[in-house]
Amino acid sequence: MGAHGGEGNNEVKTPKRLSGGGLIEGDTNNDGTPDAGETWVYEWVDQPTMFEVDNTYAVIMGQAQVVKSVTTSWNATLSGSVFTKNTVPGTHNYSRSVTTVNYTFNGKGQLTGVVGRTVGEGNNEVKTPKRLSGGGIEGDTNNDGTPDAGETWVYEWVDQPTMFEVDNTYAVIMGQAQVVKSVTTSWNATLSGSVFTKNTVPGTHNYSRSVTTVNYTFNGKGQLTGAVGRTVGEGNNEVKTPKRLSGGGIEGDTNNDGTPDAGETWVYEWVDQPTMFEVDNTYAVIMGQAQVVKSVTTSWNATLSGSVFTKNTVPGTHKYSRSVTTVNYTFNGKGQLTGAVGRRWGKGTTRSRRRNG
Repeated sequence: MGAHGGEGNNEVKTPKRLSGGGLIEGDTNNDGTPDAGETWVYEWVDQPTMFEVDNTYAVIMGQAQVVKSVTTSWNATLSGSVFTKNTVPGTHNYSRSVTTVNYTFNGKGQLTGVVGRTVGEGNNEVKTPKRLSGGGIEGDTNNDGTPDAGETWVYEWVDQPTMFEVDNTYAVIMGQAQVVKSVTTSWNATLSGSVFTKNTVPGTHNYSRSVTTVNYTFNGKGQLTGAVGRTVGEGNNEVKTPKRLSGGGIEGDTNNDGTPDAGETWVYEWVDQPTMFEVDNTYAVIMGQAQVVKSVTTSWNATLSGSVFTKNTVPGTHKYSRSVTTVNYTFNGKGQLTGAVGRRWGKGTTRSRRRNG
C-alpha cells in the first residue's frame, strides 16, 4: 500500500470581475451572458488545491505495479505558505472529488487495461440578480423582471450545490493508459448539513442535469492529435412572472389592461420554465493539451411530460424560445488563454394580454 499527498494551484478560467463584485469586464449590459457586440475579458485564476493519493500495489514479474489508485482532492485556502483544505460542505468554494482507477496487467507485467471513475460534489458560483425580501430584484425599478433602459440591476454570486460523475474509457497506447472517451454527468443538488443529495427528479425546483462527452484521438506514439466534445442538458430556469389569478387576470392589475400603471402594485412570482440545451465544442491541441477554441451553445424552452423533456422547436407556438451563444477563445504558444469573443442571438414568442372592450 502506498500513499502520498500534495498541494498546489489549479488554473481556473473565469470571466474577469470588476471591483463591483457582480460585474464582468466586457459585459456591457450586465446580464451575465455574452451578447452580440460584447467582448468579454477572461483570465486564468489560481485556485489553491490539496490532494491525497492512496495506491494499492501488486508484485508482477518481480515489479511493484499499481493496480488501484484513489485520488481525493479538495479546494483549499492559502495563507502565506500554508495550504488548508476546505472540508466543510456548504461553505464558499467547497469542492471535493474522488477518482478511482483500476489497472490490469498480463503475466509479463504489461499493462492491458484501465477502468476509471470520478465522483464529486461542490458549489458552483452562479451570477444571479439580487432578490429583495418581497421577491423583487434590486434595481428593477418598474418591477417587470426585465433590465430596462435607465435601470441598474444589482447582481451577486451565489453558491449552487452540485454533484458530478465522470466515467472514463481508456486505451493502452505505447504502454501508457490514455483516456479516449470521457463522460461527465452533473446535477444540481441540495445540501442538508454535510450531505449532498443530487436532484434527479425532472420538474422539481432547481432541477438541472447535463451530460458532456469528449472523445480524444492519439497517434501511434501516444500523442494527442484531436478531440471532439458535446454536451446535452435539461433543467428548469427560474423566470420572474406576474402572478395570475384563477380568472386569467394578474394580481395587482386593477384596471385589467395587462400593463403596470401608476398606482398599481403587481405581484410577481418565480416560476420554473423547463429548458433544454446543447453545447458543441471545437478543440485544438496546443502544447499537448486539448483546448476549446470555439463553443456553441443552443438552448430552447421545453415542455415536460412526466420525466420527459421535449424541446419546443416550432417558431410561433406558445412559449417558443431559442438562443445561440458562440464564444471563440484564443491562446498563445504556451497554451495560455489570451482572449475571448462571445456573441449571442435569440428569437422567441412573447405572450401579450389582449384587452377586450
